[in-house]
Amino acid sequence: MAYDNATKARVRAGFIRGLALDAAAAAEGVPYNTARNWKRKAEIEGDDWDVARRANQLSSGTVGDVMQQVMDSLAQQFAATLDALESKADMPPLDKANILLKLSDAFVKTMAAAARGNPKLDRLAVAMEVVQAMAAFVAEHYPDLRKQFIDIAQAFGPEVVRQFGTQQ
Repeated sequence: MAYDNATKARVRAGFIRGLALDAAAAAEGVPYNTARNWKRKAEIEGDDWDVARRANQLSSGTVGDVMQQVMDSLAQQFAATLDALESKADMPPLDKANILLKLSDAFVKTMAAAARGNPKLDRLAVAMEVVQAMAAFVAEHYPDLRKQFIDIAQAFGPEVVRQFGTQQ
């Protein structure tokens, strides 16, 4: 059975918003294998649905929230370990130094990883935030054009991934 581009765009949008591919397909009455083929073909054409999904997660804050929790936890563990080391008067200084070295190394590596991030996803996340902000603007100031904007934004999604989902 042939499906129109709007159906394909809705399956893509559902997947990017976080639905499993089979759930996104089922929501639109599309067989899973058809959706999987669309996803595979889109990736070959430069529209990686997985990259768009991760960028959407970044723009919604979920990845950033998790990273912040990891950083907070690591900082707490670092402080607790320092306190424990100070109270261990009977621990040889070399053992304390080795523990501090390992802890510092883990902290520096984690901080570096967080700071580096993924430039490809960062660019795409910003682009998606702009589209989301524009959608909110249209909904507030031009509510009669909201449906048309949503249709356009869904069709434009693959182009956003092509333009901003690759490093330049």
